Amino acid sequence: MRIMSKSFGQLIGGLILRKRKALGLTQLQLSEDAFGSASKVRRISELENGTVSNPHPRTIDPLLVALGVSESEIAKCAEEANYHPDDDLTEAYAHIESTLRTVAEQFENENPRANFDEITKFLESKAREYVSLKQQMNEILKSSEGISNSIQNASSQIDAGNIEGAMSFLKIAEDTQLQEKTIKQIRKQASISITRGNCAFLQDDLNLCYQCYERAALYLSHFDKLEMITLFEELAGQMYEGSRRSAFPHVWISVDLLNRCLVEIENAEISDVVLAGLHLKTSMALRQHGLDLVDAERLRVLESSIDHAREAVKLFSQLEDDSEYDLPSAQVALANSFLDIYGLAQDHSHIDTAIEILSDAYDRLEQAKNSRPIFSYVANSLGAAILKKSGFHQASHSPEAMKRAREVFSASEICARENFDIEALISASINLGQIFFSQSQALEESSRKSEFLRLLAISKFMQCREFFSNTRLPYQLAELHFLLGEVLYVHALFSNEEMYEIFSVRCLDAYFQSLEFITAEVEPERYAYIRCRIGAVYGNHAVRMKGDTEKHDLERAIESFEEAEEIYSERSDTSSLEICRSNLGRLKEELGKIG
Repeated sequence: MRIMSKSFGQLIGGLILRKRKALGLTQLQLSEDAFGSASKVRRISELENGTVSNPHPRTIDPLLVALGVSESEIAKCAEEANYHPDDDLTEAYAHIESTLRTVAEQFENENPRANFDEITKFLESKAREYVSLKQQMNEILKSSEGISNSIQNASSQIDAGNIEGAMSFLKIAEDTQLQEKTIKQIRKQASISITRGNCAFLQDDLNLCYQCYERAALYLSHFDKLEMITLFEELAGQMYEGSRRSAFPHVWISVDLLNRCLVEIENAEISDVVLAGLHLKTSMALRQHGLDLVDAERLRVLESSIDHAREAVKLFSQLEDDSEYDLPSAQVALANSFLDIYGLAQDHSHIDTAIEILSDAYDRLEQAKNSRPIFSYVANSLGAAILKKSGFHQASHSPEAMKRAREVFSASEICARENFDIEALISASINLGQIFFSQSQALEESSRKSEFLRLLAISKFMQCREFFSNTRLPYQLAELHFLLGEVLYVHALFSNEEMYEIFSVRCLDAYFQSLEFITAEVEPERYAYIRCRIGAVYGNHAVRMKGDTEKHDLERAIESFEEAEEIYSERSDTSSLEICRSNLGRLKEELGKIG
């Protein structure tokens, strides 16, 4: 006859019965001792009668504790029944015992006729839900980017039995995850729009390029204002730097992007340092944009540039932790805009204001050793302002001002070399070359000192030209070629026959290269002046060298002066027109002699 083994529930029920009897307790007394209530008598009866097949120890813990049942006694029952507790459920019960008790009471209140097996199965299901929830949270933690703290807090709340607290942290995690998922999609959308804008730029569709860039930044407007600002700045900076190195104007895209950004954050809480940076970048972009405009429009743009630069200076000045770079950068932008306006309006108050601003920045930075890179730019701007005020292109320039300018530019040149700053070095060296050339013109042009100063100027200009293979700045390059042409023009006139030919050819080359960017449409008066210079070089060469090239030289000279004559005539520049026609008359007379 086969002996049927008893279940763990039957064995543990029999043990409870024996323990109760040994202690002389009734089922009612045990119910009150274990549960604090007589309502659990039926449960005890079910256990003792063996009708509960597989109760988890945690579900009957109050009875086991009240009866003093040891762990070894429970283990013996489990061994006889070949019963293996679920480790996950054991851990779950250990972590949320109080919560399961509360849940069990609610279940019993709602289902007073439920037996012990039903209660056990219900609590086991809740415990398994806990295990599953923990596993889910662990999986979320592995893949989460910004919600780990919320998930960990929720997990801790569950461990403590605080489901309501866990739910509140999970709500935070849910919202954060939704935000993260959404912002990922938005960033992807913005990236696509930027790429489309880049393609439009390559096709010279600048309006579409701007629209795509603007749309890309605005995608981020409702999610992260700072990220939106950063993208606006990056795209505007890309356009700004690209325009500086291109013969085709498109810096207006930078201006419009920055202006749109300022509109978008008008009522937002943005830090002063971020706002100041936006105003500074806008001022610089506007000033660059002015180079592409005619006088009236350029004046309006420069006035706007001054407004933005002033705002940047004001905001940076108020910052206690301002870096030694930001404020002087804003001061340079403000002063340079004043200098540009002076070039248009010739109002000396503008240049005095610029010198005052730059002198303040220069004096502070001269003692700040960790601000050396920006020092070069401040020094270059200050030196340029001093030269403009002194009228150094005129014979009446101030020697004291020239001396001060040389000191400032020399300090800038040294600083630029120390910091390997090519652009700052180019600017300082060009200005030093201009000073040497100007000083040479104040002397007898055939003197050895004048010749030496001209050679110093040529050396500075030629040195700078070598750097433009690495730094292609079209307007600055045009200016450099023009200045080189000017000093070579004078130097050729006072050279011997052998060197005259060399310097004349180099002079023409410099002037022609300057005309690659100085056009009759953008700078008609300067263009006409250079055409007159080219005509003068050909005319002088024809008279001085004669020979086989004389007729060709005279024809080229006449051609250049006639082009200048047309421009002067259109602009009603009577004085320049008179000089131009006088030269044309002499050249045509010489050409007529050749036949």
